[in-house]
Amino acid sequence: MGIPWWARMGAKLALRPLGIDYGLWRRVGLFRHGAMDDPNHAIAVFDRHFAHYNGGPGFVCLELGCGDALSSALIARTRGSARTILVDVGDFADGDPLVYDRLATALGLEECYADRNDYLRRANAIYLTHGLASLRELPDACVDFLFSNAVLEHVRRAQFADISRELSRILRPGGTATHQVDLRDHLGGGLNNLRFGDGFWERPGVAEAGFYTNRLRMDEVLSMLAQDGLRAEVLSTSHFDAPAIARRHLHGQFAGLPDEALRIAGFMVRLRRENAASVAG
Repeated sequence: MGIPWWARMGAKLALRPLGIDYGLWRRVGLFRHGAMDDPNHAIAVFDRHFAHYNGGPGFVCLELGCGDALSSALIARTRGSARTILVDVGDFADGDPLVYDRLATALGLEECYADRNDYLRRANAIYLTHGLASLRELPDACVDFLFSNAVLEHVRRAQFADISRELSRILRPGGTATHQVDLRDHLGGGLNNLRFGDGFWERPGVAEAGFYTNRLRMDEVLSMLAQDGLRAEVLSTSHFDAPAIARRHLHGQFAGLPDEALRIAGFMVRLRRENAASVAG
């Protein structure tokens, strides 16, 4: 029998005050920022997003939320990128060069790396670890292709509009962005996060305990992403097989959500910025 959502939540809330380094949690398998240190998984994730980019070689790529490894940099290089920018809210990426040696082998490359910095240099990449502040440091219209995979749901609700604005600002005319968004809770794969109001959920002690999601529904996410001339197209959606939560358990903040919003478990969206010349023509 699986661990109940409330037990997972209680355990993480209890463990947070211990101040244990993330690297230790990752090594013992209790917390992970994705699985991009698995070469096959990383290649599959990148290519799923890159399939929706319609530009040519020499592009600048940005990954938002690269998590436990900087794999996308080397994959992007093999797909024709000129440069890759990796942005996260902290330095979570593995520094073991063997992680990147294995990736190179999976990509058919005969390369090995002295350390993480050597890998980044040879992959033509930079790693920025201050989240929104890092995005704000980037110049306007500097990225051709940007993507995130199961990341946007973790952006703090109060910062989501600002993150969306920055992602729009840095995308060049003719550029493409794709985002895979997981709308489930991170306590058991349901919607138990909707049992709580923001007064509790957004407290630092709760939001930093390792299970935070911003609880934004698909329509809300799309309305904030599709701004400043970006065209949004939902590429796919996934749904719960059965109601993920009874309405009587919803916090009043979410009581007005329509049934359809509560059925959607996740989605993938593509955003495109029209080329200035084509718009003018």
